[in-house]
Amino acid sequence: MKEKCIIFTGGADVFCDGFDKCDFDASYIIAADSGCAQIKRLCDKGFHILPNLLLGDMDSFDRKNAIGLFPNAEFMQYPKEKDYTDTQLAVDVAINKGYTDIEVVGGTGNRADHYLANLALLRRYSDKGIEISINDGKNKIFYCKCGKYTVENDSKFKYFSILPDGSDLLGVSITGAKYTLKNAVVDRDLPITVSNEITADICTINVEKGKFFFILCSD
Repeated sequence: MKEKCIIFTGGADVFCDGFDKCDFDASYIIAADSGCAQIKRLCDKGFHILPNLLLGDMDSFDRKNAIGLFPNAEFMQYPKEKDYTDTQLAVDVAINKGYTDIEVVGGTGNRADHYLANLALLRRYSDKGIEISINDGKNKIFYCKCGKYTVENDSKFKYFSILPDGSDLLGVSITGAKYTLKNAVVDRDLPITVSNEITADICTINVEKGKFFFILCSD
């Protein structure tokens, strides 16, 4: 099994203090266009990150500057007029290289359309055995199917929300949190599972039926 692939992409500036120096170790790293700027911001904060691959149409981050910053990285240039976003292209490259555990760093804020498109990526690949998450240093976003999940209490990410996708969630139970549930129905259009707080060492979430976005937040 290959190690994780981390894709740095654009969007709002990542919150550098939400990451640990070791978070990017032993990973294959792709910088998608202005993901180069995200990496540079982290490096300016003392992180040591060297991307293996730079790709994109480079309309948000100059190609010359990207290659100047990371001269040893492979480079894949794409045309500006294309069907897929740079993030989508990076995910496809990662999957073609055999990675099934992919984390997108950045990808939130600024452009709402790009943000929503990135969320759609999580859904798209969930049935293909590919785990994709989004992390901007303040939020971690996962796409989950029905089942039982445990979440450790993390001082950086102690709040969470569960947002149904496609239909209501059935048989939702939550323990180890400020607001508990037992065999509840969570309405897709009026979810009662927004902004909960992990209070125990382990929070347990069980969903009998449905799919959902699980979001960990720092504040």
